[in-house]
Amino acid sequence: MATSGARTVKRKSDNANGGSVKKFRPSFSDTITVLAGDEEVDFTVHRDLICNRSGFFKGACARGWKAAKEKTVRLPNLSAENFGIYLEALYDGSVDLSLRATDLATSELSEDGHAQLTDGGPKLQLLTLEVLCRCWTDGDFLQDHSYQNAVMDTIIRRDNRYCIKPRIVGFILENTQPLSGLQKWLADAMVPLLGVESFRRLKDILPAEFVMEMFMRTLDCRRTPKWAGRCKYHEHADDDMQCV
Repeated sequence: MATSGARTVKRKSDNANGGSVKKFRPSFSDTITVLAGDEEVDFTVHRDLICNRSGFFKGACARGWKAAKEKTVRLPNLSAENFGIYLEALYDGSVDLSLRATDLATSELSEDGHAQLTDGGPKLQLLTLEVLCRCWTDGDFLQDHSYQNAVMDTIIRRDNRYCIKPRIVGFILENTQPLSGLQKWLADAMVPLLGVESFRRLKDILPAEFVMEMFMRTLDCRRTPKWAGRCKYHEHADDDMQCV
């Protein structure tokens, strides 16, 4: 039998040093139980998958820790609803959170900030701005920056549909680090909504560092003089008509 003249071509390594690039392949043979919220709603999660994404779980499941021995992690400060949202993003990286974001135009809001469609369709849980902010702080606690960024992208894509209520401002400032990504977004989102008087009132209520951040953003928004707005640079007598 004649041998083929075709040569076997070895694939070049993607690594500049000649080694192969290793892609993370989680093991789905080992699971842990996560108890979320005060009610300790239980979730079964694959350990390798969540430890690869979450610095918190990586530490909690390290050898020698009680959680590692019991294979149980308790999250009393994370609601079961929000942890469920996190797991959706964890198991399906293509999940677009913005598809569930809402401006409440066709939804009703529950006490915990969650919303459901009320147009007669299926009860799909939607993500209000308040819930998204809590998702962001959940990602901060879980030390999962990929999740935080996905939440932030959702907020930015929908921020013109949201109403920034005082309790949301308070929640962000009380539960995030100064000048965190969420605080920077809040400063940018609030600046167009503030007048001189409201800014004066807020400077005595909000943290000084955050007020200064908003002030700096106000300076960034200054416009260069334009022909259409030249009237404000003119001198007028009291009985003169304004420029048109």
